[in-house]
Amino acid sequence: TIISTVRALPTRSGVQFKTPRAGHPGYWVAITYTAGKGSVSRSFSVRTLGYEVARDMAIAERQQQLQAKTSADEA
Repeated sequence: TIISTVRALPTRSGVQFKTPRAGHPGYWVAITYTAGKGSVSRSFSVRTLGYEVARDMAIAERQQQLQAKTSADEA
C-alpha cells in the first residue's frame, strides 16, 4: 500500500505525506515556519502528478522556501 511505502522512505524535515480520508490517494506538503511571521506551504497531488513526482516537487519546494526564508532573514 502507499502508506507502507511512505513509512519506508527516509524522512525529510518540512515535507510530509497527507491522506485526508480513506480512499484518498494523498498529497505531499512542503511547509516552512518562520517565528513571528507564520508559515508558507504548498501541496502536490499524488492523483495529478503521481507519487514520485509529487514527492520530488515537495522536496524542491521546501528547498525554495528555505532559500527564501534565509534571504528574508538576511535582509
